[in-house]
Amino acid sequence: MSGHGNLFLVLGVTETCTNDEVKAAYFKLAKQWHPDVNSDPMATAKFRAISDAYETLKTDKSRSDYIVRLYQQNTGTGQSSTWSYTDSANNHQHSYGDKWNATRNYSEESVRYRRQRYGPMFKYVLVPGILLLSTLYFANRFSKQGPPPKVQTVEAWYNTRTKRWETPAPWNADYKKSIKEQPTQQVEKSRVHNSSR
Repeated sequence: MSGHGNLFLVLGVTETCTNDEVKAAYFKLAKQWHPDVNSDPMATAKFRAISDAYETLKTDKSRSDYIVRLYQQNTGTGQSSTWSYTDSANNHQHSYGDKWNATRNYSEESVRYRRQRYGPMFKYVLVPGILLLSTLYFANRFSKQGPPPKVQTVEAWYNTRTKRWETPAPWNADYKKSIKEQPTQQVEKSRVHNSSR
């Protein structure tokens, strides 16, 4: 185990972080604390701590091994179960008692277990499956249905004697009377009776 305290705190990441988060945190801190860039006398030591932390946490396997070692160091090896670390950014000493440790370690183990057990299934099966099914659903829906058909309308007048819509017939006496009271309208073709027969 490194002598730099909790390596997650050195990089400023959580214990459930991903490889990309670790890498981004490392590059950010390395740019800030590199001895060629920073003239602070502690820059070399801080940069070394950041590099060591990155080397330990950069892969999932090494990160989970480190968490197990951290857990064993802080609880089950006959040492005090009070967990403490030094926050290097603010130089504060933090310590947590038994109850907090038990909760923290249980939740870390369950998160790690779920991540190892269900992570690949979620990443490689569930997400692509949902995307595939939604693509097939929408493709199938629109290929069968197609765009909605255009409603065809025709000019028609309402014949009060026959109680139906008819196409204009200038020779029809009812049409001549009705057109004075009510002008023709655009009506769906399916509702119109063809009076020119």
